[in-house]
Amino acid sequence: MVRAMVQRPVRLRVRFHFDDDEDDSPVEEVLPVKPKKPSGRAAKAKKDKPKEVKETPKEWTVEEEIVLCQGWKNVEMPNFYQSQGRKKSKTSETTSGSASGGLNLNEKEDEAVEETQKFQPMADKFYNMKQKKWGKKDNEQQSYIELKNRELSIREAEAREIAQLKRKKLEIQRRTLELAERKKWDRDILFYNSATDTTLPPIKQEKMLEMKMEIKTRYNLDY
Repeated sequence: MVRAMVQRPVRLRVRFHFDDDEDDSPVEEVLPVKPKKPSGRAAKAKKDKPKEVKETPKEWTVEEEIVLCQGWKNVEMPNFYQSQGRKKSKTSETTSGSASGGLNLNEKEDEAVEETQKFQPMADKFYNMKQKKWGKKDNEQQSYIELKNRELSIREAEAREIAQLKRKKLEIQRRTLELAERKKWDRDILFYNSATDTTLPPIKQEKMLEMKMEIKTRYNLDY
């Protein structure tokens, strides 16, 4: 056994100097006691403490696995997409020879069904919102297309009206030109058929003859 070593307090003589009185009495100062070190016996006893042995997992035999599989049969999976009602499956059969120990897995399945039923209204709501949004977009696009078609129809009508006015204007110009040409032809023929005035000076008479020859050539007259 190892004994703890304890340090004895040391007495110190401290002298304080004052102006009035002097006190030569010694002052004791006590040092703190160090904690004891653990004994070797306690440490040895702690080392000699046996360790806990972990149990190895149990290995299933073929017979036990067959019994366990017989306890789980006739499983019917829930149909979440065809019916919205809760549908329990036969997941456990509590028998005396079953290795399931009366464990009921319907609770977990019920929770899954409840979660699915909670999610279904949210999905329907989201789908309806999408349908409304898409329907609104379709209506807006249809209205935009109809507006553009009306604008195009108005522009086409204006273009047809402008083209018709141009045709009428050209027809009027053509008729006016024909009328002017007819009047000019009448004057030229009248001048061509008129007799030459012999009382006029020779220069003017010669000029009139030149004009008549031009009229004859222009209209291809044979007389």
